[in-house]
Amino acid sequence: MKLLGPKYAFIDPNIKKKNNKKIKSNTIKNILVFMGATDSRNLSVKIYNALKDKNITKLNFKFIIGCNNDSLENIKKENELKNVRFQVFSKNFTKHLNKADIFISSGGSSIWESIFLNKKTLIFNHSWKQFENSFNLEKKGIIKVFKKKLKSQNIIDFLITEIDSSNKDIFKYNNLIDSKGIDRIVKKISK
Repeated sequence: MKLLGPKYAFIDPNIKKKNNKKIKSNTIKNILVFMGATDSRNLSVKIYNALKDKNITKLNFKFIIGCNNDSLENIKKENELKNVRFQVFSKNFTKHLNKADIFISSGGSSIWESIFLNKKTLIFNHSWKQFENSFNLEKKGIIKVFKKKLKSQNIIDFLITEIDSSNKDIFKYNNLIDSKGIDRIVKKISK
C-alpha cells in the first residue's frame, strides 16, 4: 500500500493559519531557500553563487542549512552578502517558511507545507524521485520547476522571471492540502 500525494501530506501541526493573501511582485522581499538535509548536488551553493555573481540586493534571502550540508556551512563562514542569512535547520522551520514570500526547495516533503501556506514555490529537483511529483504540481500551476542547466545566469534568469510573475494559480487549489494527512496515515496503518 502506498500512501502518497496531498491526501497524505505531512503538515507540521504547529501551522495553524493559511496565508490567503496574493503576493504582488513589488511586495516580495523574503525568500527562503532549503534544499533538504544533505543537498548532495550542492544546489544551495549554486543558488548562493548565482546571487553573489549578480549582486541582487533588493531581496532578503535566508538559507536553511540541512544537518548534512557541509558545503553551505562553509559558505556561511565566508558570506559577505548583507541580504543573505543562514539558519541551521530546526523545529522553527515552519516559522521561517511562514515569513517567506517565496520558497525555493529541492522538491522534498517541505513543498507540501509551502503549498499548504499558499507560498510561491520554486523547485530545483534534487533526485529523480521528485520529478513526477513536481511535474504534476507544476502542470496544475501550483509550483514552478527549474529545468535548465545549473549555470549562474540560468538560475538568476529563473529567479527574476518567477519573482516578477504572478502567483494566481496557487489559489485555484486552495484546499488541495489540509492538515489531516498524518491522521489518515495512522488510520490506514491501524486497520
